[in-house]
Amino acid sequence: AHCSEIIKPILRGEDLRPWYQEDEGRWLIFTRRGIDIDAYPTVKEYLQPMRECLEPRPEGWDMTQPWPGRKPGSYAWYEIQDTVDYFAEFEKPKVFWPDIAKSPRFVWDEVATFASNTVYFVSDATPYLLGILASRATWFGITNLSQSLGERIGTNRYRLFTQFMSRLPIPDAPSAERDAIASLAMATTEQARARYTLHRQTRHRILTDLGAPDKKLNQKLTTWWELDFADFMAQVRKVYKRDIPLRERDDWEAWLLSCRTEHDERTAEIIRLETELNKRVYALFDLTPAEINTIEESTKYQYGEV
Repeated sequence: AHCSEIIKPILRGEDLRPWYQEDEGRWLIFTRRGIDIDAYPTVKEYLQPMRECLEPRPEGWDMTQPWPGRKPGSYAWYEIQDTVDYFAEFEKPKVFWPDIAKSPRFVWDEVATFASNTVYFVSDATPYLLGILASRATWFGITNLSQSLGERIGTNRYRLFTQFMSRLPIPDAPSAERDAIASLAMATTEQARARYTLHRQTRHRILTDLGAPDKKLNQKLTTWWELDFADFMAQVRKVYKRDIPLRERDDWEAWLLSCRTEHDERTAEIIRLETELNKRVYALFDLTPAEINTIEESTKYQYGEV
């Protein structure tokens, strides 16, 4: 057997962004109940040094004594504690969202990504459902149905638990309109993922070529697309205590400009796609101009958010 069969990418709620997921390189060893661990010798070897802290507490253990392992149960030391009978749902096309959010953060996945307990999802999902959930009309519904956790940086946060999300109306639509909304949702997903890839690649070069082993990017260098070249050099000087060599500055300035231009172009396309998608969803709900205006004014997030 191949170890890749039981090693799965895993997401946390904080990894989910508007239309895309951040890749933090986290993986789950999914040794479900009943697995033949000897079929995966590399995984067993990796887990072996941690066996003591993985063993389930035996029955009759003297509770006055500390137990170094896990809670009691019928699982083997190398198995996960709970049965997770729904694990096959992770293998299907799905829409993920975080348990708490202050704006739409719905993400399409069809590559068998698993998720932590701060993530909710719908399996057997369609791109049409993604488009509806990510729309401003649906977010308006969420803000009126879900529990608010109060403001953070001027914006309310909401619990996106099943008890609230299951009450959201999902409009029926003619097949042509479903296809149009699905296409817009997937096109927006593609642009958002490409923009995220650009962000990662740019940060990687800044860190690799200008950084230091013990210094990470600060917030301003992380959002490098907001900086002109003079500000960029000032931040490099502030964080890494160095200057870009004079002979390299023209190349760095041209490269940063090209990256910023691509960021702006992709953001503009995301805004265009989101605007068109929302117009179509408004029409499906048969909303009046006054109702649309109410929704637009009460939902504070901007199109094209990173």
